[in-house]
Order: sequence, then C-alpha cells, then structure tokens
Amino acid sequence: MSRSKMFRLPQIYKTLHHSFSGYSYAAVPLYRRFCQATGYGGTVQRRESVEEKIARHAQEGTVTTREVVVQFNADVADGMPWKFLPTQREVRVKPGESALAFYTAENRSSTPITGVSTYNVTPMKLLKNQQLSWSCGV
Repeated sequence: MSRSKMFRLPQIYKTLHHSFSGYSYAAVPLYRRFCQATGYGGTVQRRESVEEKIARHAQEGTVTTREVVVQFNADVADGMPWKFLPTQREVRVKPGESALAFYTAENRSSTPITGVSTYNVTPMKLLKNQQLSWSCGV
C-alpha cells in the first residue's frame, strides 16, 4: 500500500466520524421541529384555543349547534386492586361548553394506592381544532 493511501484512509474515517457526529447533534432539534409541524409523535398542534374560538364566534355572531358525545370508560391496570367506574357513561356538550364527569374509585387493598388518569383516545386527534381540558383527581 502506498504511503499516500495510508494517510488518506484515516482522513476519510475522521471526516465520516465528524459528519455523523454533526448529524446526530442536529437530529434532535430537527426532529422536534418536524414533530411540531406535523403533530407526529403526539406533539400537540395548537391553532386556536377554545376561549379564542368562543370569542371569535361571539364576535361573528355564529352559534355552535353541533354536539359532541364524550363517552367514559374505566380500565384499570392488571394487578391493581381497584374498583373504578364512571358515574355516568357519557356527556353531551357543545364545543366550548364546560361539563363535569365523576368516577367512583374503591381501593380493595389494605394499603394506600395512588393512580393516574389518562386518555383512552387522545382528544387532539378526536377534535382536531378544539382544545379539550381535563382535570383528573383520584
């Protein structure tokens, strides 16, 4: 092998190493921007809040007549000794309207347990342009 090839091969590897290192540092902010732009990976895309939409409709004089039916279920993780049930199966609301939903929780073990409520269906995928707010306390 010639002397020039011996020195060129490490330079190629060094250049590749630096290039890939630069790509890996750039990947995180680029991926974050991609997710924010497309909503990919569960990133919420915010267009207009419920309050802004209500104010716009009030200003324009339009009235929302469409009803949204929100259904409730109460799945509990395997092995969690809880009885967890919704008080009502569904609530009918118009976009921008507030409503309360109640659940009954019973700890069937002898020790205190803390649970966390989560969505079964992501509201942002469900309502596209509406913002849905949940306050959960168990």
